[in-house]
Amino acid sequence: MLCAKRKLTGEIVTANSVLKTHAPFICPQCTELVVLKTGNVRVNYFAHVNYFACRNGASESEAHRQCKMEIYEALLSEPNVHSVALERPLDRKSVV
Repeated sequence: MLCAKRKLTGEIVTANSVLKTHAPFICPQCTELVVLKTGNVRVNYFAHVNYFACRNGASESEAHRQCKMEIYEALLSEPNVHSVALERPLDRKSVV
């Protein structure tokens, strides 16, 4: 997943805009601890400390994360687009 909450402030942050020293982070869906994964090959992302705690973002491929980031950045640069968020929770009841 590309977004998490800072545990201390509740602020939603993106993985490419924070450092590991800004931890602790929590999952916006289940509020369990997540860690920032960084590197030179992949897009920065958050992963659950306890992999089985939540399935939010668990099945995303690297290509999927990169695509989401590119769409997000493109929308941010559009002057008539408002309320841009990298990720939003889905109401599972409305998903068909």
